[in-house]
Order: sequence, then C-alpha cells, then structure tokens
Amino acid sequence: SLLSIYLLNINIHNNRDYSIKLKNSIESSGCIIIKLFQWTLPRYHMVYGDTILYNILHDLYSNCNQHSLEYTKEIYLNEFNKQLLDDYNIIEVIGSGSIGQVYKVQDKNTGYYYALKVLHPHLDTQYKLFKYFIKFINTFINFRKYIPIYNFNEYIQSLEIQLNMVNEYNNINRFREIYSNSNLINIPNVYKHSENILLMDYISGLCINDTELSLYNKHKYTLYLSIFTYNSGINGVLHGDLHIGNWNINIHENKLNIYDFGYIFNLKEEEFNLIERIIHNPHKLEYLDNFLFFYLNKEYNNHLNNDTIYEQYKNIIHKYIESLSIVDMQDIIHQLFRFIIDSHIFVSNECLNCLIIFLQLINIYNSGEFCINDNSADAKIYK
Repeated sequence: SLLSIYLLNINIHNNRDYSIKLKNSIESSGCIIIKLFQWTLPRYHMVYGDTILYNILHDLYSNCNQHSLEYTKEIYLNEFNKQLLDDYNIIEVIGSGSIGQVYKVQDKNTGYYYALKVLHPHLDTQYKLFKYFIKFINTFINFRKYIPIYNFNEYIQSLEIQLNMVNEYNNINRFREIYSNSNLINIPNVYKHSENILLMDYISGLCINDTELSLYNKHKYTLYLSIFTYNSGINGVLHGDLHIGNWNINIHENKLNIYDFGYIFNLKEEEFNLIERIIHNPHKLEYLDNFLFFYLNKEYNNHLNNDTIYEQYKNIIHKYIESLSIVDMQDIIHQLFRFIIDSHIFVSNECLNCLIIFLQLINIYNSGEFCINDNSADAKIYK
C-alpha cells in the first residue's frame, strides 16, 4: 500500500480513501510498523500540519492489542526465576501500547502498588523483519522527501533502543539524578528490571484535562512542564515524547509526574539554544537565519549551493515573515520545514526531536480547554 502510493505519485495528504487504506495496512503489519508510524507522525505534522492523513493516522495511538497474562507470567518466570503470582496480585491492565503493556499490581506481602511494564512478545523477530522491509522499500522510496534528516539509520535505530527495558531503566535513573532535589518533578523509581520487564512505582495523578483541575492549576502545571523541558535541555538531555499521556499531576504533593523514558536523546548546548531562540522568537529573522546556516554549513549539506539557497530562502521565508500581521509560531515552523524539504536541506534527528517537544508544549497551551482526546495506553497508565 505504501509502495503503491509512492510509485503512483498519489498526493495522500488530503486523500481520505488512501489515508484509510494506509492506516489499515499499518495496523495489520505488527507492533514495530505501528511504532514507526507513531514515531513518524509528529514529525510529519510539523511539516504538513493538520492534513486528513494526519488526523486519520492519529488513531494509531489507540486501540493497540493486548498480549495474554499467560505470556506475562512466562516472561516474568524466565527473567526473574520466580512465579509472578507468588509475589503480586494482578489488579488490572492499565493500558497497552504499540510495543508493551502496563499492569497495576499489588505486592502480596507489603500491600504496595506497582506499575509492571512488559514488552509484547516477538518484538525482536518483528524488528528484524522490519529492518529488511525498510532496506527493501528504501530502494524505491526516498524517505528524506518527507523527513529531512541526514541519518535515517539513526532514526530507525532509535526504535530498536526501545525494545530493551534495560535502556529505559538507565534513562529513568539519569533523569532521577538530574531531578533528585526537585520539589516540582516526580519520576517513578524502578525496583526490578530486565530486558522485557520494569517494575516501578505506581503513581496516580490527574490528567491535564481533568475537570477537577482549576484553570489556574492547568496553567501552573503546564508551566512546570515547560520548566522540566527547558531545564532538561540545559542539562543536555531531553525526554523523547512529552505527549499528554506521558505526564500527569499530583495535586496533593504539588508535583508533575513524568513517565515513559523509553526514548531520550542528547542535544548539544549550541543546537538547543539555536532551536530555543526560534521557538521563543519565530518572527525574528536573525534567529531563523542562524538556524538555516547552522545546518547548511554541516558536512552532510555540502551538496548544496549556500548562496543560491539563501537567496531562495529570503524570497520565500523573509517575505512570508514580513507579511505577517499575526505571528503563528507553528505555521512559521511549517513554512520553514516545507522550504527545507523542497530545498533538499538535511537537519539532525535531534533537531526534529527537540522541535517536536516544544511544539507539543505549545499545542497544550493553545488548546482552549487544555484537552486532548487521547485514548492511548500511555494516557491510561498512571491514572
């Protein structure tokens, strides 16, 4: 389906029939393909905005299949040499995502509640098949036509990182160290970990769209989230996905709960500052120019004529900015990245990741009711 769409040069962005066919094809292709498109969708949205394709594929965040309790018991026995039900009562399946699911469990001896995160079965096999599929499809499809990163293999490898819970355990500890003295940020502690399982604190909280929260508190805790993001950037590492399902609010302790550290990424100070400036001052041409030249001067863009690109950039982006009566940061980013793709300019994977994190924050602020209809597993995990 994906290959036929590309070869026939179908403009799928606002084609409902082909968008539905693509979604059905993705859903029948296994966990890794679903995860890939979940991962790609925010990057697509940053360039193309609210197309019919985006709105239809956004449903991929929900309706993920659950694996059986029997599999969970089997993998727990294999990795900890103990029977799961000897130690814990299974309270409920809180949610199931594209690569794993989470249970609320209770320790039989202490009565303490935990969140037990378990990867779905056969992910290694699916990932190997996925890599062969990508290698094959890459001979027909130029992925950089849609996502302008110079190292697409790094983009694919970022999925593989999430298939080992040891990586998430290490990521959690890294962030817990950064925020060990914080009175605002709460990150769950991990008590057991293996390649396929994490046993963590079960931390309840309110979603930002909960009716129990006053408008004042909604603004306050989204400010906390901004502080968390900016401070993490200063420390050179950012949470890979801060959508509304990966954080919630402990109103009683006046803290923000942050979850799901399956993917984090490092970002150098120079690059973080460059991106942060255009987010806060998107209409300032000096910052946009600095952003453009930072990437144009990278070795992976040596194939371009910088003078020609800059003249085209001035004719398109400068004139667009100068014509604005109202500054819309997201639309400016859309216009900038359409130009980047059309001009065959590459940026780093970290650049796209960082911009997406900031855009997620802005979407929360711009939502009149601070409400996103998100039924994904992550949105349910810690309610």
